[in-house]
Amino acid sequence: MIDDIILKVDLSRKKIAKQALSDSLKKAFIGGRGVNAKLLFDEVVPGTDAYSPRNVLIIGAGPLVGSGAPGSGRINVTARSPLTILGDSNAGGDWGPEMKFAGYSYIQIVGRSYNPVYLWIHDDEVELKDAKDLWGTDTWEAEQRIREENGVQNVKVASIGLAGENLVRYACVKFGNRTAGRCGLGGVMGSKRLKAIAVKGSRRRLNLADPKKFSEATSEAIETRVQTILKDQSDTPSHLPPFPLVARRPILAIITAAITKRWETLIASMVIVAVQGSPISFSSSAPPLEPTLIPKRTPALYMGM
Repeated sequence: MIDDIILKVDLSRKKIAKQALSDSLKKAFIGGRGVNAKLLFDEVVPGTDAYSPRNVLIIGAGPLVGSGAPGSGRINVTARSPLTILGDSNAGGDWGPEMKFAGYSYIQIVGRSYNPVYLWIHDDEVELKDAKDLWGTDTWEAEQRIREENGVQNVKVASIGLAGENLVRYACVKFGNRTAGRCGLGGVMGSKRLKAIAVKGSRRRLNLADPKKFSEATSEAIETRVQTILKDQSDTPSHLPPFPLVARRPILAIITAAITKRWETLIASMVIVAVQGSPISFSSSAPPLEPTLIPKRTPALYMGM
């Protein structure tokens, strides 16, 4: 695997440093959410206000992110929350793997910039860039202008919109079309006058200790998931669809999943169509499900439907 590197950014002092994640921390907390929580616990003193420059914003990717393992495309965002005590939010997509491909597993941000800035990461090239012209734009415009400014169209961007800039306590952080929406961490990012974090990595794969065994384990995990989907479907009473959109209108589900990049839902929909067939129907006239009749274990629960 690529060495776990923490990219440490002090916005007040405009300093950037790199630090290797200790083996003891990896053994105790594995990665992602666990390491994020430990770093926050060590760095933030009790009573620190969420919008204080002393609050620390941490973005972390677990050890499997970027490896191609099922469900390994997620990223975790952690800070002292303006709504709760521990602010911990999660998002999917390709931003986490891109951070890994650039050589970093964690980004730890402290301080507050005097003027709006964004963090630019292109492998070993890391710098804070002026974002005064981006301040006041929505996330879509900010992303596009960052790509145009740097001449890199496929750079991945995490950004905040007007809610984060104005310290709305439930503001989110956008990772492209994915969202870390819990705990108001977009407001924490806005309090630091950090508009965005743009990342581009040149390494397109991680260095696995045993690629063959890892590939076999990945194939086995995917097969297990597919079999679980089929079993849950067969165990569901015939009068009750296992989950609404995929079971009632699988063709529509396939189209929706492809557009929104919900790959697990896409696979599940295609499996159901292949197994039982499906008429092409876009009707929404099916009667609503009775909540008390929905099985406790349905694919909807782990597919984000």
